[in-house]
Amino acid sequence: MAKRKHGFAESTSARARRVKQAKSKIAEEKERAGRDDDDAREDVRESRPPRAIEQQLIDVADQIDGSRIVLTSAAGAQAAVEVARQHPAARVTCCFFDVFLADRARERWSDVPNLSVECVTDFPEEAVDVFVLTLPAGGQSDFARDLLQQVQQRLTPDGRLFVSTDNVKDHWVYEQLDGMFGKITNMPCEA
Repeated sequence: MAKRKHGFAESTSARARRVKQAKSKIAEEKERAGRDDDDAREDVRESRPPRAIEQQLIDVADQIDGSRIVLTSAAGAQAAVEVARQHPAARVTCCFFDVFLADRARERWSDVPNLSVECVTDFPEEAVDVFVLTLPAGGQSDFARDLLQQVQQRLTPDGRLFVSTDNVKDHWVYEQLDGMFGKITNMPCEA
């Protein structure tokens, strides 16, 4: 059976040869570096730049100021770390909805004293000065709407909400925010 690759048919045997060559090249590089798989994976994870959805929030971390700040993360909690480092007097909580991601972030950022990483089903039941949400493109709209409703219930009267999405053509998030909060400042990023 032939598989298509960039518009050209590729035989199964040719694909198998390509995969075998790639695996052997990776094994050679690991041997040259003198590391095992876990070390190599950890290096990649540590050097991985933040996703665009997190970078947007890192870029405005100095504006995310309050005594109680709750964030969500698209993966690595980099925005939460930057906010915590820029505002050492703040109590910063990064909420994950996935145990694996929460455990990885907790382990990776254990040296940030004012950052708490938690796996939750709902946001903490307390007043919050600033919420920071990452809403990735292709996410579940019902879940995103539920998060926004929780924010609305827990945000202090003078509180602020920052929302980042990686969908440059997004209208849905804007419409939801406009319907719930009214006053919105849209800060488009460079695509």
